[in-house]
Amino acid sequence: MPIPEKGIWADFVFLYFPNQLPVFAFGILLYHLNASLPQDQGLRHGTLLLVTLSGLVYLLTNYFNAEGSIFLYAAGFLALALGLRSHAPKLLVNPVLNHIGEVSFSLYLVHFGVLFLLRHFGYEDFLHPSRMVTTLANTALRFTVVLGVSVGLATVFYYLIEVPFQNVGKRLIKRLEN
Repeated sequence: MPIPEKGIWADFVFLYFPNQLPVFAFGILLYHLNASLPQDQGLRHGTLLLVTLSGLVYLLTNYFNAEGSIFLYAAGFLALALGLRSHAPKLLVNPVLNHIGEVSFSLYLVHFGVLFLLRHFGYEDFLHPSRMVTTLANTALRFTVVLGVSVGLATVFYYLIEVPFQNVGKRLIKRLEN
């Protein structure tokens, strides 16, 4: 084990790109399915959406017991995304969630720093998690703070770093194609 701290090593192995590759593969598959299927194919009367959401709720409640749960989550979200192609409830498809999706790569990168800084400055827990109610409330508060700060930073990074580099890549590809 190259890293002596078992917890850090476990986190590294979990987050290591080859371990996350199946999730990226589902994203690539979704892109190609979305590009090749007619727009009206997808959800019929909420059935696929209901089944997918039920499956995700099951996975969420059994996260720590499910072997290979990251693969199951990716498959569930693939089905959800395909289901949303023809029926998009406002709860799941709205300007706020669309923006989060747009800045999601930057969000993924910055949220680790936000979590680190909250822990470093002692803001990991907002309530003392002594009972189930306070533990759930603390988790909801932490999620809200991490999401809010991370989306703010991700938006800045998206427009200052990500979009300009995407444009550089597009110009480079155009130059290589000519």
